[in-house]
Amino acid sequence: MYLFPISTRVSWLVGHNCIIMRFGTRCSSFVWIASGTSGRRKGNELGDETKPSVIDGNQQMSITALMMVVAFWCRIAPVLEQPTSSVMPKCNPLQSTLSFIDATRVVTWHGSFGARSPKPLQLWSSSHMIKSMRRDRPPNAGQWYSLVIIKAGKIQGSKALKGSEAYTPAFGKAVGKMFCERLSKFDEAVVRGAPEEQEQDAVRL
Repeated sequence: MYLFPISTRVSWLVGHNCIIMRFGTRCSSFVWIASGTSGRRKGNELGDETKPSVIDGNQQMSITALMMVVAFWCRIAPVLEQPTSSVMPKCNPLQSTLSFIDATRVVTWHGSFGARSPKPLQLWSSSHMIKSMRRDRPPNAGQWYSLVIIKAGKIQGSKALKGSEAYTPAFGKAVGKMFCERLSKFDEAVVRGAPEEQEQDAVRL
């Protein structure tokens, strides 16, 4: 078994887009529940830019787009997470970024990781690693209504919706497993034949 210095491992990981930078940009003004207030709809994803919440959301979206490009240039795999109802990925700045980095879209369900609500999620990344996060719709998916309330004919988010922002330990474990599986490929590459200068840096255990 070979154990390589951390610097060597990091260099390999960066070179193979194995370092992840996750973006969980606030989605509150981009989801369908807020469409009546935000004015976001197909063809007008930027919404009503006279509303402070929309302006704030658009600024966060634009900054996210910029940071994802910078991460990509640094050979770091950016990962964007949004609810499937969010139109954020369709906003021009972010849509252009996702196209530029040739992002892959994966749909998963937070309920499949032990969350109390199903909450379908969309993950976007330049790395195919995120495919391991795909999960099927959970059996309790019909409980979506618990996240919203209808008041005076208007749909509003419930307290449970706010709570759904917190990720479960199982979700975090799946992310860690995804990274560790990718890291294991480093050692597999060594076994198949690593560059001589890397083998000289290895410590035999």
